[in-house]
Amino acid sequence: MLSRLPPGLEPRCWLDLGCGTGHFSRVLGQRFRAAQGLALDIAEGMLNHARPLGGADHFIAGDAERLPLQGDSCQLIFSSLAVQWCDDFSAVLSEAMRVLKPGGVCLLYTSDAADEGLGV
Repeated sequence: MLSRLPPGLEPRCWLDLGCGTGHFSRVLGQRFRAAQGLALDIAEGMLNHARPLGGADHFIAGDAERLPLQGDSCQLIFSSLAVQWCDDFSAVLSEAMRVLKPGGVCLLYTSDAADEGLGV
């Protein structure tokens, strides 16, 4: 999935939406060392697991359908196998577009996409 990111992308702020164990937060943190990293998950237990492993600058409890973030604040929104659990996918997309800076990149990978090897 990371291979689908545009070459030369250098976000100042990235969001791992539905970070779970923080695996991709750590990968994104390594790849974009100069950027501020945000790891968000609705489950406190997952955040408690991910936080001590690092990767992101901030670990935030929140809902993808109502992101607790300012508009136009991230140049990259990345989500792997999380958004398919949301009740209102249109709300997730609306919130992602609100938070994404103009010209930013939003890469959402769902279980359906995983079955076909595609990112959405």
